[in-house]
Amino acid sequence: MSTAKQRIRFGRVIAFGVLAELATFLVIVITLAVHSRIIAAGQSQSVIDDFARQAPAVLGPLGGILFTLIAAILATRPLTDRIREHGAWVGVVTAAITLPMLIASTPADRPLYLAAIALKLVAGVMGGGL
Repeated sequence: MSTAKQRIRFGRVIAFGVLAELATFLVIVITLAVHSRIIAAGQSQSVIDDFARQAPAVLGPLGGILFTLIAAILATRPLTDRIREHGAWVGVVTAAITLPMLIASTPADRPLYLAAIALKLVAGVMGGGL
């Protein structure tokens, strides 16, 4: 019986990391569309614009962390070795996708992005452990 460690399956890690970020993006887009067309129908454009500015600031970090956790769980499900490492790599992928937004953000928004990135890394490790 071989005791060699399983290799990191980077294709799987990248695919699930990208899917986690895509799911976050879709939740934001769908939420904004539902709000503007159904919930805020008939209200002023300023109400819709205010929601469109504030909702992604909440949904982005929360969704990113939640979907990173789920993606790490799914990415590591069939694996038998180096599970936490695979989960951590999913967190690294989702954090890396967030980096351009951190760089482009206003100084006031940077702490939120930094916290989201740190928590995505934690969520990846936790998802691998679960």
